[in-house]
Amino acid sequence: MPSTISPVQHRRAALATIAMASLLLGSGCATTPPAPESEPEGPDLQVAVAASDCAGARAAVARLHGAAVLEGRLQAAYVCLQAGHPGAAFEESRHFLQAAPRHAHADYARYLGAVARFAQWEGLHAGGEPPPARDSAAARAAFVQFRALVRDHPDSPYRAEAVPYLMRLRQGLAEAELRAARACQAAGDPEEALARARYVERHYDDTPVAQQALALRAEILAARGHEAQARALRRRMDRLPADAMGEKEGRGAAAVPAPAPLP
Repeated sequence: MPSTISPVQHRRAALATIAMASLLLGSGCATTPPAPESEPEGPDLQVAVAASDCAGARAAVARLHGAAVLEGRLQAAYVCLQAGHPGAAFEESRHFLQAAPRHAHADYARYLGAVARFAQWEGLHAGGEPPPARDSAAARAAFVQFRALVRDHPDSPYRAEAVPYLMRLRQGLAEAELRAARACQAAGDPEEALARARYVERHYDDTPVAQQALALRAEILAARGHEAQARALRRRMDRLPADAMGEKEGRGAAAVPAPAPLP
């Protein structure tokens, strides 16, 4: 039976989320991480960084040589995130990791890339709710990046910073699945809608979305003439406070804090 999400449950959910990200090998706007303190050679790059010029920073990196290229990519990725170009930020972090996967700042590069994917996912919602399949795909792309950070860099300070992002992505995946269930209901496929609603209850039971899935099940069962089952579900909902149904929750409910600067 779904229940109110207490502070203790919230902490447990955070621990469960990071554990899931560590073990899985299968399947608001993002806060921009601070730039690395080290400054690679190349005055053009520093001018671009100061001006938050994504294109200028990337062009400057292309003119660097040797070890300066790697540090320059971190700077460019950071600037592109600041300037609202998460796709470019992700590409810079990806090139860094391809060239130097064992670099001392590889964890920061992975983190920048993960935040960039998160920002891309958040950007899908700027003009309203995207189609559930597209929403889920973008959320999973971000989740994969944070999971890699948690799995591959167990001693990184950015590992703990990944937790609120993972929790927000988990909630977003639940929301997309519930919208898919409602779309099935509207399309005249109650069986698929019920299956998806049950999936949300089972796999996202620590989110307010699970309570909404319960309400959807009751609605579908009542419409199909299964009033006794619907009443049983409604009795469960009646014992829950309003905020357990997500009425006091918003997209920014799982706040994403600013991470610590790179050592």
